[in-house]
Amino acid sequence: SGGGGAKLSLNVCKRFLAKNFGAYWFRLLIIFPLLRIGEGKGVRSDVFNKLFIPHPNLPLFFRGRLMKRAAFTLAEVLITLGIIGVVAAMTIPNLMTKINEKRTITKVKKTFSMLSQAHRMAEAEYGTVDGWFGDLAEDNMNAQEQHIAYMEKLVPYLKLSDNCIGKDNAYVKKHCGSLDTYLGATVRLINGVLVYGRIWNKNCSLSYADSVKRHTCGHIIVYLEPNKPTKKGENNFRFFITTEGIIPYGKPESQIKFEKACNKSIANPYPSYATGNMYGCAAWVIYNNNMDYLRCDDLSWEGKHTCK
Repeated sequence: SGGGGAKLSLNVCKRFLAKNFGAYWFRLLIIFPLLRIGEGKGVRSDVFNKLFIPHPNLPLFFRGRLMKRAAFTLAEVLITLGIIGVVAAMTIPNLMTKINEKRTITKVKKTFSMLSQAHRMAEAEYGTVDGWFGDLAEDNMNAQEQHIAYMEKLVPYLKLSDNCIGKDNAYVKKHCGSLDTYLGATVRLINGVLVYGRIWNKNCSLSYADSVKRHTCGHIIVYLEPNKPTKKGENNFRFFITTEGIIPYGKPESQIKFEKACNKSIANPYPSYATGNMYGCAAWVIYNNNMDYLRCDDLSWEGKHTCK
């Protein structure tokens, strides 16, 4: 009975091979992996061609079956499309996120470069920024005159699509973005970015940008997408105005630490300075070329620089 069982099994295998050898799924899932394994053991590569492309040297029995199954069945096509759809659903969102983040990084770095250059050129003409506001009576972060005076010095060295400096709220909303508050010290760069300058102290004697140096005058806020809701750390970034140039928020020496002010798990890291969070991300974007802080909260200048 053992011999009969072996013959029966052999016959079953023969019938299975005869029936399915020409099927694309069988060649793809069974024969192809075996051939790939066999390549390392000296199996000739032309065997693949004989199995996947009707070959004149292939035995007539197999060649005929391959020729009959040259086209894909509807089931095979649907299964393939289904697999492609699943893979696309898994990969395309992540891919698009990465592409958008690369665009944001490029835009932030370019805007930072433009502002830094304009600031240097303005200082070359007018002297250091701490001497730009001597004739102004007020000296506080709500003194609109100071904000306007600073931006007016930068404007000649910036390429603008709109200049909203000193304009009323309606004009600002129409030409420089749909902002909710009056921002008369606002311009729109040629790349569409909205820039708002604000001077807190006309003598530039604050220490926000550097815990040791007292050279901070105020800050610049940039809105990468002024007609969309503001999302700090995504389309909204901040830079300090100092006597040593424009400095992005979140550098290691700053009082506004990246580890706190660009951490989604910390709701209000510096309540005496500003409400909310995610306003200390600019330096990370510029110097580390990623926005991984949107996906993990354990990044630091001294430790991990990516979520991986």
